[in-house]
Amino acid sequence: MTTRIAGLFGIKRHLALAEELRAQGPRAVNPPISFDATRGITNWGMEGNDVYGNCFWAALYHALWAQTGVQPTGDPVAWYQTYLASQGEPTSAPGDGTDPSSGSQSILNQGLAQAVGVIQGPVSPALTHQAIVDFHGGVIVCLALDPDAQQEFAAHLPWGAESANPDVMDGHAVTGVAYTLSGDVFVTWGALQSSTIRFDDNCIDGLVLILAHGGDSALIAKWGLVEASTQEFNGNLASPDSTQDGPDSPSSSDNSAQVGQGTGHATGPPSGPSAGSGGSNSLGYRDPA
Repeated sequence: MTTRIAGLFGIKRHLALAEELRAQGPRAVNPPISFDATRGITNWGMEGNDVYGNCFWAALYHALWAQTGVQPTGDPVAWYQTYLASQGEPTSAPGDGTDPSSGSQSILNQGLAQAVGVIQGPVSPALTHQAIVDFHGGVIVCLALDPDAQQEFAAHLPWGAESANPDVMDGHAVTGVAYTLSGDVFVTWGALQSSTIRFDDNCIDGLVLILAHGGDSALIAKWGLVEASTQEFNGNLASPDSTQDGPDSPSSSDNSAQVGQGTGHATGPPSGPSAGSGGSNSLGYRDPA
């Protein structure tokens, strides 16, 4: 069995959510009973999260990869350092962690995505699963980890296998890329990590949805994403051609920054199992078509 070493945490807890980033989500969710957006990838890369508390930015990197099927060329450590500098904080390792609200704002300021949105918990497993389907794995899942989480990861055990008691001091961000009715599958610390439904119910306390550049614009309305473009955002939104954007900003000809109020990220067509069109079962999930 492959030896796995857990990395660091790095999510600040219970900070105020900027109203401009608040996601609405769809009025009703009806996800299929299972979904897989991993694209067959098993080695996702630690992306600096063993040295830096940049789990939010590593999760963004993995979300964009799952969503588009193209491995990003940017550096999550550099994205994190740009964020820390914007907050007036030291950029040396491990850093002081990321607040999902200001971190989502920084995603737009750095030009790393077309739109984002934040859903503040508690978040039901069904809503998380609908986001994973709609955004094909482009979902940053914010967690209050159980104290056993690092040991369970190293032992290849699902999170929640022993207990699922969230520790508000251990804030972590992962990428939601798959699920079954038994629980979720996340990308964290370079590997795939499963969870139990008990863990998902108790420990997921927020979602950050990313719409990658060139993503499906229909998701803007479905999830309540708000286009920011060049308009002022908290007094700090850089325009698409601004020199204030981070060093890894895309250079697309249509590089408008957008801020979302939904819980999903989107990009190219899904390569995982189809969402199907079957009827709903008693759990509120669609049966296979």
